[in-house]
Amino acid sequence: MQARTWVICPGLQPGGRYADFNGNGKRRGRGYRLFGARGTGWLHKAGYPVPDDDRGRGESLRAFLTDLSGLAGRFGLIGCSIDPVNGEWLDLDAMVAVARLPGGWKPLDRVHLRVYAPSDYLERWRELLASGANFADLPRVAGTTAPDPVASPGWKTGLPALDLAVAVQRHNVKQKDLARHLGVSPAFVCQVLKGLKRVPDEMLRRARDFLTARAVIGG
Repeated sequence: MQARTWVICPGLQPGGRYADFNGNGKRRGRGYRLFGARGTGWLHKAGYPVPDDDRGRGESLRAFLTDLSGLAGRFGLIGCSIDPVNGEWLDLDAMVAVARLPGGWKPLDRVHLRVYAPSDYLERWRELLASGANFADLPRVAGTTAPDPVASPGWKTGLPALDLAVAVQRHNVKQKDLARHLGVSPAFVCQVLKGLKRVPDEMLRRARDFLTARAVIGG
């Protein structure tokens, strides 16, 4: 099958809008092999071991596909692979079944796995993560704001208490030192950083100032 051939993925609904997580550059939208010729396929990119032996590869592939199947159910992902030899498609259930067979990883390694999500996946995942963390909602970050010295560079959670917890970790600040500065108990600070207590705006401002000063000093 030629690289520039257009194919229709049977796992996607006609007329639907999807986001794809299938590579960029030369492999834009084409997905990856599971192990790959150089061992840098999906398993490597997802942080799974890429053993050299037959048994190890089978175990690692089964773990990856099982985990992906679980994520697909919760996050609305659509995983499917195309065999470049015959143009046939396999869904995740079929891939898991093949991976359970002795030596099943070998024929699977030639397929190109592609992962899709509905185009509104960010909103869906935001609601799912909020529910999993027992938050009523995860605030949407709208507009452009000035860089926040509390959050890690280039990354902001949108939750003040969680941003505060990130900064405490990043600047290696002890909770008891922050508690002493704020005039509260370490237990209260601990609950705030876990999202169990709402931090008053004035106290949050003082905490930000304290952490900013620690960052300037080199804490």
